[in-house]
Amino acid sequence: MHSFPERISYAERYYAALSSLHFESDQEWSQLLNQFTAEDKCGLPEFLVLIHPKWYLPLKISDPRGNRSFPSAEKTAKCRSIEFYGYACPFGNSPIQIDHQFPYSKGGVTNHANAMYLCEEHNLSKSTDIHIIDWEGMDKTWVSKLLETFTHEVGRRTQMKFQRFNKAIERL
Repeated sequence: MHSFPERISYAERYYAALSSLHFESDQEWSQLLNQFTAEDKCGLPEFLVLIHPKWYLPLKISDPRGNRSFPSAEKTAKCRSIEFYGYACPFGNSPIQIDHQFPYSKGGVTNHANAMYLCEEHNLSKSTDIHIIDWEGMDKTWVSKLLETFTHEVGRRTQMKFQRFNKAIERL
C-alpha cells in the first residue's frame, strides 16, 4: 500500500492531464496518446485519462465498461478497508458491497480486475474520490484492454499507427 502523499500525487497527475482536454476529436486523442507515450513519466494516471468516458462520443466508441453495477458479494466476502484506508474494518457483520476501485464515472470497468469489496460504511465513504486509490496496487489489466480497444478503433478509422504504444503499455 502506498502512502497518502503518493496517492495524492497520482490523483494530481490524473487531474492535471484531464484539465486541458476538450474531448473533441480522434486527432486530439491521438496527439495525447503520442505525447503520453513519448514521456518517461507517463503511467497509469495519464492512461486513465485516455479511457475517460468523455472520449466515447468524439471517438465514436461504444461504452466498453460493461454493466454499471456488480452482482452481490458472496456471504464469505470480507471488507478490504485495510487496502483502501490502511486499517481493518471494525464493522464485522456489515454486508459487503462490490464497487469499482477506479470509479465507473471516470472510465473504470465493471469486472473482477476493478472490483473493490467494502462494507456498506466504507463503500459509502469512498464515493468516487480517486485520491485514496492504491494506484500501484490496482490491477491494470482492464486499463490495457481498454487502451487497446481505443487505439485499434482510432487507428482503424484514421489510418494512424501508434509505434510507442506497446512499449508504454508494458510499463503499466
